[in-house]
Amino acid sequence: MGLEMVRLAERTYYFPGGTNVGLYRGDGSVAYLIDSGNDSETGRRLLSSLSAAGMELKAILNTHSNADHCGGNSFLQEKTSCAVMAPPVEAAFLEHPYLEPAVLYGGMPPPELMGKFFVAKPSRAEKDGLSSLPKGITAVALPGHYFGMQGYITSDGILFAADSLFSRQVIEKYHIVFLYDVAAFLDTLLLLPALGCKLYVPSHAEPTADVEDLAEVNRNKVLEVADLVLGACESPSSPDEILKHIYDHYGLQLDMGQYALAGSTIRSYTSYLYNLGKLKRTFEGNRLRFITV
Repeated sequence: MGLEMVRLAERTYYFPGGTNVGLYRGDGSVAYLIDSGNDSETGRRLLSSLSAAGMELKAILNTHSNADHCGGNSFLQEKTSCAVMAPPVEAAFLEHPYLEPAVLYGGMPPPELMGKFFVAKPSRAEKDGLSSLPKGITAVALPGHYFGMQGYITSDGILFAADSLFSRQVIEKYHIVFLYDVAAFLDTLLLLPALGCKLYVPSHAEPTADVEDLAEVNRNKVLEVADLVLGACESPSSPDEILKHIYDHYGLQLDMGQYALAGSTIRSYTSYLYNLGKLKRTFEGNRLRFITV
């Protein structure tokens, strides 16, 4: 059974789901996917939908290499010999997906971080990255969430915005969304409305023309979390102590997956605030501590 295919404009479609997948129809029957969902089953259902619509998959354009965005790559490449295009650093993660949990954990990952949510099957990414994008598609850098994350604007003026912002529901549930570079994420939130696209399709939110409002929701939550980090560091606190303070504040419960994601993000917040001169570092008893300036 295929996935629901929603037409957004003349050549632009998307498949709504836990991770939205974009589709751009080129000339004739040629089709380009923007991301591929979270696993081989999603890939199989995407292919079924394309076949039913008389479309032939030419390439997958990955926004970034998180497993929920590239989980269908391997299946689709095997079945169609399609190309995979991605920013160079993300292409390295696509080919060597064990890098994602290793980066998150900061060492050899435990078994809980080696499932499909963190580790997609490897896919062969084109070595020249995005130097030869399909006609009608333009890439735009959207840094902050992940290393080289990019969005794609179609000729219909629709931006597939990846994880450059999140839905209200996601923010209200998790509060701490994964961020690699907090300052870059905030800059990207300012960039999005300035792009002037007709419609924005985030990976984890409904398509919207009013991106400024959703960007403000995301910005306010990031600044709220930053304030909580500063509050936790009024007395010297380690990254794990900061994480506990914030999870207790929101009434959240850690598991290994959330420890890796949220723990990495909290370290990103400490770097962001340190660079702003709002935190200083100390080593007390051979333990790294942060304290509010």
